[in-house]
Amino acid sequence: MRMANDRQSFVISIGIVQLLSLTSLILVGIWTGKQLGGFSWQSNPATEFNYHPLFMVIFVYLYGNGMLMYRVIKRYSNIKRKIIHAVHFILCFILVVIALKAVFDSHDLAKIPKKNMYTLHSWIGLGAVILFSAQLVFGITMTLLKYYAIYEMKSFRSFHKYFGLTIFALFVGSCVIGINEKIIFKLKNKTNPTERYDHLPPLALTGNFLGVVLVIQAMYVSYLVTNSNYRKPESSDQSYIL
Repeated sequence: MRMANDRQSFVISIGIVQLLSLTSLILVGIWTGKQLGGFSWQSNPATEFNYHPLFMVIFVYLYGNGMLMYRVIKRYSNIKRKIIHAVHFILCFILVVIALKAVFDSHDLAKIPKKNMYTLHSWIGLGAVILFSAQLVFGITMTLLKYYAIYEMKSFRSFHKYFGLTIFALFVGSCVIGINEKIIFKLKNKTNPTERYDHLPPLALTGNFLGVVLVIQAMYVSYLVTNSNYRKPESSDQSYIL
């Protein structure tokens, strides 16, 4: 009976996570595609920037789903789950590279070039990218080195899970700070008082809602990943790591 209840609550929670993820994707699409002016590449650096928040919100979605794969697809073999897990994070890496390219271009190619890497958002964001890249390389490398002792594999799993959640939290925190930063920069020179941040114009309202949804989404993902009731029993095949 308890297992059935756990399964039911898990399915409901997964449904909530996916609903929150869909909401965040819709909100960032409206925010970047409409309220921030749409998309272009290097021909218009101001709107090239919009790929940055768009891809980073997609990144959070893929990252969360990548962590949840070990809870959702329990019937798959360990090797299949590892492949699906790895594909999610490789896609995340591609997204973050494009997102960084977009934001640096938007500064460097502007008519009046802007400084890079001076805000709290940029410091935390770049730190999260570096940790994520190291985690990805280290995870793939350790997965391939199956000749390691079982004890070392178990130690690595614990290390990998801890830093996986920590990096996820850093990215979500960086996204929230970045959303707030963009709203402030975009609205600070408005001459019409009703268009300023403290009057919550549509740009600010959508951005605020997007940040709140991302935080709640991250809380649900973290709960599902860390709840031992939803964990797959240890397999007799001890070669898997993640």
